Amino acid sequence: MSHISRNPAPSGSPTSARPTPPPRRKPRRRRVSYPAGSPAAIKRMKRLRRRVMVLLVTLLLILLAIVFSTDVIFKVETLRIENPDGSDPPNTGIYSQEDIALATEITPGQALFAVDGNKLEDKLLVALPYLEEVEVKYSLPTTIVIQVTPAVESLYIPLEEGYAILSETLRVLRITDTLPDGLIELQATLGGEPQVGYSLDATKVEGEDQEANAETEAQNQTLAQALETLSGYLHQEDLYTRVSRIDLRDMENITVTISGRITIELGTLNNLDYKFQMVGTIFHSEGDDGLTENDVGVLDVSNSPNTGKAYYTPQ
Repeated sequence: MSHISRNPAPSGSPTSARPTPPPRRKPRRRRVSYPAGSPAAIKRMKRLRRRVMVLLVTLLLILLAIVFSTDVIFKVETLRIENPDGSDPPNTGIYSQEDIALATEITPGQALFAVDGNKLEDKLLVALPYLEEVEVKYSLPTTIVIQVTPAVESLYIPLEEGYAILSETLRVLRITDTLPDGLIELQATLGGEPQVGYSLDATKVEGEDQEANAETEAQNQTLAQALETLSGYLHQEDLYTRVSRIDLRDMENITVTISGRITIELGTLNNLDYKFQMVGTIFHSEGDDGLTENDVGVLDVSNSPNTGKAYYTPQ
């Protein structure tokens, strides 16, 4: 009997290589369009609405869960008053920390995120007008931080009856019948009555003519911006603490009086940078080029940007 041995073909030989058939692609499913109003179209629309409703309900439940969890977990336990830089003890001016805490009307156990920081800041500035700035912050999980800067009386504006006392940033601090000492007198035509706790540019005008009211309120805002600009330049030239009077009744002929002795005629608000550089040079120079504490008169720099000169008239 003969025995025939059959050896397998070596791997990689042509007899063992078989081509791999390409993967079968699933037939692309085409979206069938149904005529509007047909039973199939109505059925598809109902199915789509159900899916949308399920999605909306799911999102609502997630939102409610988040709100509920934050209200349960984050509750106010501590109210901290501090300086803007976080240092301690806080400078709260004429108010105590208890005064500020009571004005917030926040109760222990209140939901932390139910406290609207912006509204609380506005509320405190009106309730406690001798706070210049207020910033509300959240310190998780249970603390609300209130950073405060006290206001300082800086100017007063004569009213028909009494005086409005202002901070340097033009917040109305109080209305008084007594003429204050040591403050800068502000002469200006102001529409309406200043409101305690609000900035001068927020003075409201009430009347039947809405167009006239809007124009007067715009004038108040222009006045406040002009005063803010002047204050910046006076600080820049180290003269603000020596100012005794600012007259903005005529915006074409603005004047500033220094130490009740020397009236600076500035003209308009144009080219104030150049004008105040000249004013600063004159007031801080020694000898014949400067002005001494004994000088009394008028310093005219209104046309100095054109002429390069200032004119001093002694009185």
